[in-house]
Amino acid sequence: MRIIAYSPDDKAANAKLHATTNRTLQKAIMDGGLRDCIHITGKMNALADPFHRRLCAEVARQGKTRFKIVYDGSVGGPTQGRGAAARSARRWANAAWNDKLSAVRLIGDELVDLWAGPTRDAVQYTVFGGRYTQLQGEHRETDGAPSVAKPIWLIESEEVNGILTEWAETTLSKSRDINEGEFRDFFICTNGVAAHDMLATLSTGGPIRRSALLTSRLLDFDPGAGDILDGLGDLGLVKTDTAGIVAITSGGRQFIAKTA
Repeated sequence: MRIIAYSPDDKAANAKLHATTNRTLQKAIMDGGLRDCIHITGKMNALADPFHRRLCAEVARQGKTRFKIVYDGSVGGPTQGRGAAARSARRWANAAWNDKLSAVRLIGDELVDLWAGPTRDAVQYTVFGGRYTQLQGEHRETDGAPSVAKPIWLIESEEVNGILTEWAETTLSKSRDINEGEFRDFFICTNGVAAHDMLATLSTGGPIRRSALLTSRLLDFDPGAGDILDGLGDLGLVKTDTAGIVAITSGGRQFIAKTA
């Protein structure tokens, strides 16, 4: 076994190790020896990384395999009962809105194979290339809040890769295959006419009560406008206070400027 790289539980060091993993994955793609790729994760935070998304897309475009991603499928908190795409966007709390949308589109275009499984308490890792493994230490909590970093190792070992690939296949067998089309629908709705209408109204008129924003004219045009507004909140483009007043965020203004 060779330790290619190691990171302590430090956010900057974690980012540096993830970059090394991405370069190793890129080399495996170029060498044509990628084989099966399986990622056992919690929130799919890796998809918030543009470089990693490009690599996942390249794996799919080669036509030999797709990156299998098994994420924590438990439902809870304010998004309970919502779809997988909305919950995922909400859980990528530290990602920019454009990275959230790009990740949603990557999944919606079926460039990765998404599964929901029992990963909340599982060891999280990625296996690829038949000999590479990125192994993550367990999440630590301080006063009930999860840490933003953890120890991570990038390992080269056919034996370790083989053992953890078997573990991953076992986890897959206990997981639910997600319909990636739901992510495509979420992407289309939050980029549609009704979404732009609401964001434009908030941008020019300022905060407004939710019931006033969802006008009869808008609901006649798109009866699902309420769900679309919730989706804009999941992406961080709008925010709603406890009184039901909706306001556009700085991300929402950026979205309007880039899509106008």
